Amino acid sequence: MPKPKRTRRAAATGGPANDLTVREDLKAERIQEMSAGRRLPRRVQTSQPEAGPLSPEHIQALLGKLPGWHATPKHRALVRNFGFPGWRAATAFAVFVGELAATGSFNAWIELRQNVAIVTLFSPRAGGVTLADFQFASMLGEVRT
Repeated sequence: MPKPKRTRRAAATGGPANDLTVREDLKAERIQEMSAGRRLPRRVQTSQPEAGPLSPEHIQALLGKLPGWHATPKHRALVRNFGFPGWRAATAFAVFVGELAATGSFNAWIELRQNVAIVTLFSPRAGGVTLADFQFASMLGEVRT
């Protein structure tokens, strides 16, 4: 007999749970635990979510306040390499960055190379780097001190 489909309404009324609902609940719990353990906000609010891209001069001025970060040649993204003692720590950090980016509606590319996590931040809607990218880079700098 096929399993009955479960809706969110069924979940709220105590009906049988399906795998998707359980996975979503576990993911939400993990994100809350991570944000509570690292003293980060549950939902990150950006000051200008729809702001346009910053000028190259403005990007260079703000990069002076973020050690370790640099801009790509055409100033379309911010990049930083995070080194770790082993590949497991680098992988755990990549998962953390991905979940934090999803929680705050940020865009991040995470590339793993042995014990290094390369994080690239960008705003595709704006077509370049925005203040929100700098806010996220600042948050990552605080976590990885």
